[in-house]
Amino acid sequence: MFPNLTSPTTTHPPSLRDYMPSHAYTSSNTRSNNSTGPLRHQQEQTPPLQEVSRGRVWGEAVTTIRRPDGIFGYPLSMDTRVPKVSGVWCKWHEDPHMQEQREFCDTYEGYVTLCTCVHPVTASVRQSAPEITMNEIIPVAMLTAIKPFNFYRQLLNLLETPGAAQTPILVMVDGANTEILRLVRLFGLDVLVHRPQGAPGTTTLLNMHFRFSVHNVFNFFPEVDKAIILEDDLLLSPDFLSFFQQTAWLLDADPTIFCVNAFSVNSYREVAWDPTLLRRINMFPQFGWMISRRWAREQYRAWISEKQTGDWDWWLSSENSLQGRHALVPEVGRTYHAGAAGAHTGIFRMFIASETKSDEYNSFYVMQLCLRGFVQDSREKYNGAVRFNLQGRVLYIIGCPASPYCLLFPKGVSILKPSPELILIAERSSQKWQTRNYPPYYLQRSYVRDPHQEFLMENLLYRYWNGTFVDSTGATF
Repeated sequence: MFPNLTSPTTTHPPSLRDYMPSHAYTSSNTRSNNSTGPLRHQQEQTPPLQEVSRGRVWGEAVTTIRRPDGIFGYPLSMDTRVPKVSGVWCKWHEDPHMQEQREFCDTYEGYVTLCTCVHPVTASVRQSAPEITMNEIIPVAMLTAIKPFNFYRQLLNLLETPGAAQTPILVMVDGANTEILRLVRLFGLDVLVHRPQGAPGTTTLLNMHFRFSVHNVFNFFPEVDKAIILEDDLLLSPDFLSFFQQTAWLLDADPTIFCVNAFSVNSYREVAWDPTLLRRINMFPQFGWMISRRWAREQYRAWISEKQTGDWDWWLSSENSLQGRHALVPEVGRTYHAGAAGAHTGIFRMFIASETKSDEYNSFYVMQLCLRGFVQDSREKYNGAVRFNLQGRVLYIIGCPASPYCLLFPKGVSILKPSPELILIAERSSQKWQTRNYPPYYLQRSYVRDPHQEFLMENLLYRYWNGTFVDSTGATF
């Protein structure tokens, strides 16, 4: 059975000072990506060099938003000089077999475990992973593009996962990112480079990279029947590979299942309890998923085109793609997006108002707020119903009249249709929980009269998806 895994939780965002690196980097005449306005306007420089607890500051600059309702800052540029220092020498630098790793460490910064003098990580880490029962060969396609640190973090995570030494790994890079390609070579992995399709910042780039990867992982491994697709911003559970080995047979046994997801949006302690349980849902693949060769071949021909807008995953959730098929998700997720055990004591049902898939009355939204589930949408539904496990007590929330399970509705009992007042109460009651578990969508500055506060970025507000503002002290308003 699947071992217990408790999903990580996100705490309240720390102060920006907590993210200050131990070393400053040189930037010359750079402009902020979100800046507008004339270059001559409103640029400020810091006082002379200061000593801070996390290292020497070689230069700082700040740009401000002058109006309280402003969105974009003025252009920002900065020039500074950093003196050269002698590099670190390690004993393993003399090993000719590690010359390529030394050159990588001399070129790129931030890879502490790879470049440390004492027991640096090498490709041999893969051979140290414990073995698992392998029912068939299922390769992992690691999709990445321009985030080498995300890729490296996940690579180490995967290589240490039980079964890693028995599992083929193929890296799929969207564009020839030199840093990522050098990392791949250090660890002796296979790689395919995709020529990016689409303009920067468009959904086409991602859509076409997934299409390329889903198709070519089976071309690269012509003898396999299934593959695991893995995005580079995920953390993996210790039984990640074992989970797919144990569920692969379901793709063969049941033609109404098109994929197995490792991720569950409702994998929270309050609503997820049984790590051995799988749920059948109407949903797209996401955040670590296994598919069959047959499905990949079929979807390659029907994939969203370069000329169409939208996201590949929502495209795959259309009926044209699903054709009555479903995805399987674990009650307790095996991946964490960088976003238990028990006994059953009975099954409970709750009927709420929902006429379509869109949750037009916010009925599912209110229930997921109150139960501390995923609240951005109610995507993990099967035939208009959502299943929660409340520490061993199973609750089905059924949307009526959209769900065929409404036939189970007992006569004389009202269907819950939340009022605007009830929605507001539910949102207020869940604010503290959301603050701990949901990262803000974006940062927004508040207006201050003291420029020093602006310079230290003490006027940043964390604006959450529901309009809640949280300041640096944790206060909400």
